[in-house]
Amino acid sequence: MHRDRSETPALAEEAAHWLIELEEPGDTTLRRFAEWLETSPRHVEEFLMAAAVWKELDSLDTARRIDIQTLVDEARRNVRPLQPAAPEGLLTRAKEPSAARLRRFVAAAALAVVGAGLALWVAQSDSPHTYATDRGEQRTLKLEDGSVVYLNTDSRVEVRYAKRVRAIRLLEGEAMFNVEHDSARPFRVTAGATVIQAIGTRFNVYRSEGGETVSVVEGIVQISPDAAAPAHRAPSSAATASQLQAIEPDQARVSAGEQARISLNGAIVKRAVPDLAQVVAWRERRLVFRGDPLEEVAAQFNRYNAVQIHVEGGSLRSRQITGVFDADDPRSLLQFLERDGTLAIEDGSTRITVRLR
Repeated sequence: MHRDRSETPALAEEAAHWLIELEEPGDTTLRRFAEWLETSPRHVEEFLMAAAVWKELDSLDTARRIDIQTLVDEARRNVRPLQPAAPEGLLTRAKEPSAARLRRFVAAAALAVVGAGLALWVAQSDSPHTYATDRGEQRTLKLEDGSVVYLNTDSRVEVRYAKRVRAIRLLEGEAMFNVEHDSARPFRVTAGATVIQAIGTRFNVYRSEGGETVSVVEGIVQISPDAAAPAHRAPSSAATASQLQAIEPDQARVSAGEQARISLNGAIVKRAVPDLAQVVAWRERRLVFRGDPLEEVAAQFNRYNAVQIHVEGGSLRSRQITGVFDADDPRSLLQFLERDGTLAIEDGSTRITVRLR
């Protein structure tokens, strides 16, 4: 596992000191330890790493499903002091071996520090693990090799790490992947009938009703059909020459600053992305549109919010919109559209309807 150790020697010594102090902890020691943990997520990481080195956590996680750094990714906003009541419960068992007391204390510390909002970390395992987000929710998954999956709203991924391959299946929605290079173990993302293989890169994959969109922020990815998926439909005889040209290749290499759209019939169309900020804006819960049809703009807002926007009329659905909006505020789009005197807007509690007057 890749870890930056450039600033940890002193913390490692402190963590080792706390392991000794906690052999016979008193109330004051436990409170001081809680304060030390609360100071920084780095303290949480170093303490648990030191405990793992001592092999005191093995009985808590015999299947190795939890990585030591599980407690760190979002700990800055989740770390909170341990309540005295929990540690005092450990003190009532003074006759038990100190190693057993330490194991229980570490477990209690982990439960108090983690909280429900922390990112999930996946250890090496042949069994797949599925992770999902609800509407409006985003999550961060830190994988055991240091790679990171950022999962957008209303999305679902299946993760399987084996000895020879790192396999991710995007079942629904959208995800961004920040991949650690490992030539001995390819990193492959399957979305629908498409396989995206990364080589030390950062890229975004979005599944929609019309197919998949792969946008590369850094590095290079190779796109190819999934051999296990049903065969792509053949193009109709009425297909244009440009369509045929896009359909013929069943593989494509996409570099940083490029985007590939894969349609349901397997056509791969590449184009340059003039604004990468638009691709990654969702990580900051922003929606950026550059001449996008209003129908697509509404659909993007609807992915994040219970309040749903409906656009009536074909000509209005195709009207192009340019702007930057807060993904969690569908009424910011309303304020933008209200400047157009040709539109009639009905703003209900859970439904917004936009039509031409």
